[in-house]
Order: sequence, then structure tokens, then C-alpha cells
Amino acid sequence: MTYWLVVLIAAILMFYSLLSWKFGDLFEIAKTLKKIRRCWYSFCLLAYTIYINTDNYKVSTGYNQLLVSQEVWNLLVLFIVFMSLGVVVDALVLRTTSLGEFKFGGFGGKFLGDEAKENIKEQIKNIELIYDKIEAEHEVIQILDSYLASIRDRLLAGEELDWLAEFEELLKKYCQAQNSNVDVAIYNTTDETMAQIKEHFKLTGSKYKDLKRNLAIVKSTFCDKNSDTLNYEKDVLFVPVVSEYYEGNLLISLQGKSNILDNEQFFILNLIKLFEVNVFNILKQIDLEEQIQQTEQAQQTEQVQQTNN
Repeated sequence: MTYWLVVLIAAILMFYSLLSWKFGDLFEIAKTLKKIRRCWYSFCLLAYTIYINTDNYKVSTGYNQLLVSQEVWNLLVLFIVFMSLGVVVDALVLRTTSLGEFKFGGFGGKFLGDEAKENIKEQIKNIELIYDKIEAEHEVIQILDSYLASIRDRLLAGEELDWLAEFEELLKKYCQAQNSNVDVAIYNTTDETMAQIKEHFKLTGSKYKDLKRNLAIVKSTFCDKNSDTLNYEKDVLFVPVVSEYYEGNLLISLQGKSNILDNEQFFILNLIKLFEVNVFNILKQIDLEEQIQQTEQAQQTEQVQQTNN
């Protein structure tokens, strides 16, 4: 007895899988791994249907103890064997990139897929990078007193405070503390400036929309140089800042080929907030000192006038 109709169905399925791999865009197939797995399972089904049509397969008659036709039972068992083999190969070879590991029961052995290993390495790298940024933030805080003292001296000398320049200088110190080749720039968020940012960083249309949307909710936007820009040479992190002391919202950009994290905005916002509060206190203190000095001068002038009278 032959089952060539089943073979034909399996062959059509195999042909469709190969065709969808070749013309994935036309069939809207998602990713390469899905295509490979589809072809693999189609092959398993095709191998099963071919095997049951060869001379090696002997058709049984009668019924088993479960009152199921022996022929149907054998076909079912063989189908389970072939597909189980497919699942094992899928788990050990194909899907290790998504499952991450395959355990060998009571022996305690474990097989890690290549992508799982790469993910572990990437996570370790990110943890080390976060640790470096914590150290950099700590280092900037340690030198903040001397930096604020220099700002106070400049203000007492009559120099006007440039918030944008001071923010940029502070963040440069933060990047230098990491020994990372990262450039810092600060922009206002007018429509004209945002259009210039899109052109300068060669942002894709969709990423520019993300940037505008995240700007409205004060959320950072990470732009990968390979997927989010049109051949821009560096990764870029945009961090929106709502300042309590500077009029208008700001947008900070960090640009580098590496060492930039999406959640780095929290380190930056912490430093900006700490700096703002301290500078504002210095401004209040200087203003208070000037008021006291003016009051003392007025009192001295009044005493001189009274003495003269």
C-alpha cells in the first residue's frame, strides 16, 4: 500500500518553504531562522512520507490492545519518531539561538546556543559599562566643589552665567572620566533646531518621529548608527532636559562609536540636577551677600550724614 498523496502534500510544503526562503519579501516571511525551521520540519515530514512508501516499511494488519488498527498505529508511531527527531535537532541546533540552552535531564549537562553565549557576553559588557559610568558620575561629584568654586569666582568677577556652556562642560568631564571618545552637544528644542538635528545626524524618518515623541514625554532616544541613521558614523543618545532655571527645554546629544547606553540618561539627569541646585544656591548666596553689602553701605552712609549734621 502506498501513500503518495501524503508524499505530494509534504513535497508541496517543502517546495513552499524553499520558495518562501528565496522570496521572503513576497511572502512576508519574518526572519531567516523561521525560514530555516520551516524547511527543516517540512523535510522531516517529507522524509517520513517517503520512508513509509519504501520497501523498508512493512504494513501490519490487525488491531492492537487499544483496538486501534495496527497500520494506523505504526504510521502514528513513525510520525512521532520522525517529528521528535526534528524537534531534538531543532532544540540542539536551530533553536538554541532563541531557547538559549538545552538541558540533558538528570545528568545536569547543559548546551548553550551561540546567541545565548553572545547575549551573556553582551550583558557582562553592559554591566561593566554601567559600573564605569557609576564611577565616572562619582568622580565628577568629587570634583564638583572645586568646579562650583571656579564658577563662583567668575560670577563675583562680573562674568554672566552661560547655562548651556556650563552644562556642556560638566558633561564633558563626565565623558572624560570614562576615558571614552564621546562627543557632547546641547541644543534648544525649537522647530528650526530640531530640523537641523535631523539633517546633521542623518536620522531616518521613523527615528525622527520617535525623537519628537520622546521629547514630549522627556524620555531619551537611542539611535543606532547602523539601523536608525542614514550612514551616520556614530551611535547617538538624545537626552531631553527640562530645566528649572534655564528658560526653555534642552536636548543633549552624546555621540560615540561605543560606550553609550540607552539608560545613561539617568546619570546625566542626576548630574544636571545636582549642578543646577548648587549653582542656584551660589546665585542666591551672591545676591544675599550683595544685599548685605548694600545695606551696610547704606548704614555707613547714613551714619556719616548724621555725623556731619
